[in-house]
Amino acid sequence: MHRFPVRMLALAGIIALAACQGGGAGGGIVPQAPGAASAASGNGEIPFLRPDAVNRVCPPVQGPGQMRCFALERSDLRVNDLNPNTTHAGYGPKDLIAAYALPVGHPTLIAIVDAYGYPNASADLAAYRSYYKESACTTNSGCLKIRNQTGGTDLPPSNVSWDGEQALDLDMASAMCAGCHLLLIEANNNSTSNLYAAVGEAVKLGAIVISNSYGVSEYKSCSGGGQASNPTFATAGHVFVAAAGDEGGGLGDCGGPQQPCSLSTVVCVGGTHLAKADNERGWSETVWNELADDECNGSCGGTGSGCSIIVKKPSWETDGQCKYRSEADVSAEASVLTPVAVYFSGYGGWTAFGGTSASTPIIAGIFARAGNGKSINAPEHIWQNKTHLYDITSGNNLYAPVTGSCASNIAYICTAAAGYDGPTGLGSPNGMVAF
Repeated sequence: MHRFPVRMLALAGIIALAACQGGGAGGGIVPQAPGAASAASGNGEIPFLRPDAVNRVCPPVQGPGQMRCFALERSDLRVNDLNPNTTHAGYGPKDLIAAYALPVGHPTLIAIVDAYGYPNASADLAAYRSYYKESACTTNSGCLKIRNQTGGTDLPPSNVSWDGEQALDLDMASAMCAGCHLLLIEANNNSTSNLYAAVGEAVKLGAIVISNSYGVSEYKSCSGGGQASNPTFATAGHVFVAAAGDEGGGLGDCGGPQQPCSLSTVVCVGGTHLAKADNERGWSETVWNELADDECNGSCGGTGSGCSIIVKKPSWETDGQCKYRSEADVSAEASVLTPVAVYFSGYGGWTAFGGTSASTPIIAGIFARAGNGKSINAPEHIWQNKTHLYDITSGNNLYAPVTGSCASNIAYICTAAAGYDGPTGLGSPNGMVAF
């Protein structure tokens, strides 16, 4: 873990406001009214309330053959006995639907693939949807099904880290497609083989869109590695979506290309900082990069990107300088300074999350909302419909003292530019034509 100087923020007004707030269901924070911006800032930014404000939900992998989830949680925004004086932060469904100009869709079945069991999955999702006045989607109603990696109902043991990841994934998929049915596939553990088996099971059980908010660096020096292709992620009639990571795009801290995100059959999702703005759209987006926001001692993260070292360049990817597969393809909200609201009983109720573990189910939910996943090659479809995305041209995912330079030595792989760039891909959703 890197240690950086702590920049203190003026928080007295926020904390005073927070002290007047009541507790919500399950002891959690009461969220803002649906669709409203954060009380802390007119543009949706929530300053860190203390040092070490961000919790990397999943620990680093301990060796080859394991995956790490990319969820980042604002632990300073929980309410519990140790942290009673705070206020809610985070975008809700109406915020995200407005930001990405989403019309009414044609919902389909979306699968969330994660590791370990999550006993409160149905109850926590019910609390999220109830607050935002969405119809029930529980195991009892049949809208939510939970299966193990072989399709059975004997679920693996719980793991609080991956439970938090699952809460984020379910809430974001639900936020973007309230009418979709949800299939949660829980792998036995975070091994690559078990997670990929769970992806295969999601295909067998009929999921059209399959979301994967985890990965590992292609670099073997980071206990990583990967494959040039994988038939599990190449089944026709299905959309596979994966996260670009949260270590930036540089040489340090195992940033750069991640698998399964870098597979050419997978929609690779980067992250943005989404804020309210006084412009025609009403929103602005830049590259998500909070690697240098040092209140959280290097844990704030920044979107991954990279030029693959093992996956061949697909014919439809036309960025030019990268001779192998470039990531990402598309991007969405991932910032821990403009986080999304999540209900997770394991952290006391309402809290807030960021990371490409947020942007990935957001994009997966949009594909599911669009409803045409059976008939498209999803990554190619995005590249062919790039004019229907918001082009993001500001920011980068480097932190110079740590990363030194862009891992690919190609500037646009780590720095936003007009048209394609690595951190945000071809842009963020502007309606559903690109999906």
